[in-house]
Amino acid sequence: MKWQEVMTFLSGLGMGAMLVQKNGIIAAINEVGKSFLAMSEGVGTPVPDNARPLLLPLKDKQIAHIAFEKWVRRVKCPLVQGIPEGMELIVFRDAACDVYREMFQNVLNRISESVILCDEKEQILFLNDAAVRMDSLLNETVVGKSMDEVYKSESDMPLLLPKVLKAEKPYLNQRQQYETFNGKEVDIVSDNYPIFKNSQVLGAYSVMEDFSQLDSLHRKILELQDELLRQDAQIKGKKVTIVCSMQNTILKISFHQAIPCAFLWTAASR
Repeated sequence: MKWQEVMTFLSGLGMGAMLVQKNGIIAAINEVGKSFLAMSEGVGTPVPDNARPLLLPLKDKQIAHIAFEKWVRRVKCPLVQGIPEGMELIVFRDAACDVYREMFQNVLNRISESVILCDEKEQILFLNDAAVRMDSLLNETVVGKSMDEVYKSESDMPLLLPKVLKAEKPYLNQRQQYETFNGKEVDIVSDNYPIFKNSQVLGAYSVMEDFSQLDSLHRKILELQDELLRQDAQIKGKKVTIVCSMQNTILKISFHQAIPCAFLWTAASR
């Protein structure tokens, strides 16, 4: 295809394209390109300063920040015929989703809690660095696999993210033991949430902590919570109060049958 036809075709695909001289002057630009770069005409003018990263070699993978919440990224140019000598056809696309994804992944990789994200079909999308360390897994080996391919619950309790997807509601402060497909046994406490968009479930994520790394008071609270849940089947409308002493701390937990996941606890020094 000739370069003029390619530019029109790319505009129909929502991609920008501009023919640029070696001195950085725009010789031609398609409609989407003008929209991306906020240019009324563009022909005969220099490439705007904020779009100059598009002139760098493709291998540099540079992103141009055009305006607030507006980024574009250069992509590979298709095979084109008839490009004038001394000119280059630059093709670019909207990169806002790329930037947001990379920013959020960077943030998630800096937090101490382990995070795992899956889609609505229970396929793993992402593990942050803390989850990679805790589970001794690599994103490259697990992304795209189903949860039950990678994890196996060590009790009768189902894996939590598939449970969240089926119930379409969060499960908070949950303890679970599981084994990864490479044989590592892990004991966690987690908060698990579905992800909604226009009432449609898109996926789910879990924010986890290694139970063995929690402080002794937190572990005691969770152990007592597990004990209360086990007693739940035998408790009918009764309120149970458990008081235990840990060194110089009094721990009090109240549980009621009508709200089995509601716990009120206070800690005070003697």
